[in-house]
Amino acid sequence: MNEIRAITTFVRAAALGSLRRAAVDQGISPQAASQAVMQLEKELGVRLFHRTTRKLSLTEEGQRLFDSVQPALSILSSALGDARRSKEEVDGLLRVSAPRAFGMPVLWSHFEEFQRLYPHVRLEVQFDDHFTDLVTERADVGFRGGPPPAGGSIARRLVPIQLVVCASPAYIERNGAPRSIDELAQHRCTGYRRANTGKLAQWQFQIGDEIVYRDVPPAICVNDTQMETQAVLSGLGVGQLGSFNAAVHIRSGRLVPLLTQHVTEYGALYIYYGHRTEQPLRVRTFIDFMIERMADNRDFFLDAAELRAARSPQRGRGRERARTWLVRWRAREQRVARDFIRNAHRIERGEKIPRVENLAETDHTTLALGLAANQPLSRLDDDRRGHGIDVASGRGRAPRRSVLRDDYVDDELLG
Repeated sequence: MNEIRAITTFVRAAALGSLRRAAVDQGISPQAASQAVMQLEKELGVRLFHRTTRKLSLTEEGQRLFDSVQPALSILSSALGDARRSKEEVDGLLRVSAPRAFGMPVLWSHFEEFQRLYPHVRLEVQFDDHFTDLVTERADVGFRGGPPPAGGSIARRLVPIQLVVCASPAYIERNGAPRSIDELAQHRCTGYRRANTGKLAQWQFQIGDEIVYRDVPPAICVNDTQMETQAVLSGLGVGQLGSFNAAVHIRSGRLVPLLTQHVTEYGALYIYYGHRTEQPLRVRTFIDFMIERMADNRDFFLDAAELRAARSPQRGRGRERARTWLVRWRAREQRVARDFIRNAHRIERGEKIPRVENLAETDHTTLALGLAANQPLSRLDDDRRGHGIDVASGRGRAPRRSVLRDDYVDDELLG
């Protein structure tokens, strides 16, 4: 016998004064309602109703049972109603577990947005660095970085995780940049000690079709990925950072990616949960919300073109340094430049100047400074062409030799 169904039928019949009306109220046949009450009476060994053809009334034992079970049945009915409404309303407690490394840089802003959209959901977030068993930990949804989680949960891939060797522009300016994996030994490097195991994480490098692991001795070691990122930003050393931390700083120019041909993809960030058909609406809504916001979100990883472009900001910095040095050299060489321009005008007027061959002895820096004034020089001999004089146009042009060092650079450096 289904005792709860029988007690429910008994209470409704007592409240409505009719087994027929109780049957209609419960959506069962009158015969089923009558049989349920009769089985309950048989189980208890007492009569619960006085029955006539026109009237149904409680016996003394029936009244005592009604008074005892009616409040409990109301509580049970309310609880069942709440459970049914959880399929229809986005409210209630939502427990989420995630790795500490992804908390602030990746997930937290989306958690805040979800709370603003669904203020009746009570969000309980636990950040830790071990795999959370949803059943054991009583969590509704989990996040995990690396390989897809096992254990019977449903897992959805969100974004790839790259490991990118980075340094700040200030560090590179002081120490240069490693050009190979072996050259890392000549640099200060940061290290990450895993909080869950206490082990120092090895650096990973993609070499051909294989991933090679290297132990890189750290000059500074932390157990928090955000602190490691801050150490690299501060110029304390070269670090291998997750793309979820590094991408925004690479795009802003605060970090420079190095050894980009060896960038590895360390699995991905996954969201995992139990079977959707058994989940309350708040859980299903949260899962859909996070997948919509996070799936292949380019804020947290870099494509090959971005890595190549960000790898060589030297051209822009070189041009700026050239301009700075040109200003300084103009001040120092002002007198020489003035003499050069004066002699150039003499040549233009056909006047003879002593030791014209001095032009050949004038260094390229002086020529660059003098010609920067853009004076018309229309009648120079062909032997002056090698020194930056354009006879056809009568204009001066800067030579292609760098004003900073003795190697050739692009015209654009001085442009």
